[in-house]
Amino acid sequence: MEEALDELIKDCAHQIFELTDDKENAKLAYVTYQDIRSIQAFQEQIVIAIKAPEETKLEIPVPKDDHIEVHVKSTKGPIDVYLCEVEKDKPDAKTYEDTVTSETETSFYPDEVRSPMEEKKPFEMPD
Repeated sequence: MEEALDELIKDCAHQIFELTDDKENAKLAYVTYQDIRSIQAFQEQIVIAIKAPEETKLEIPVPKDDHIEVHVKSTKGPIDVYLCEVEKDKPDAKTYEDTVTSETETSFYPDEVRSPMEEKKPFEMPD
């Protein structure tokens, strides 16, 4: 029985490696705005998706007054921030994107994301 479990664990680890290491599979690693909005726990909430390189640090300090701060730090490449918000009177609205790029640290307030652009592509994981 233990050998069978060890073999299953080994097989799962190999499959995960194949999924994450294969360049052809990497281009399929994304979620769409509709995927995110279809999750019941995210209904009527602002969702912020962050696409960042490996080893990126994310901190959310204790909220102050009426705002929340999010600190994202990367030394290995740009950080992309996507605001996924649906207006209550427009449930079929598309997602919006505001890209923040930094080689060191990016801080932003979710309620201060400015100059949104209509998002027409899926949220993709980096290569």
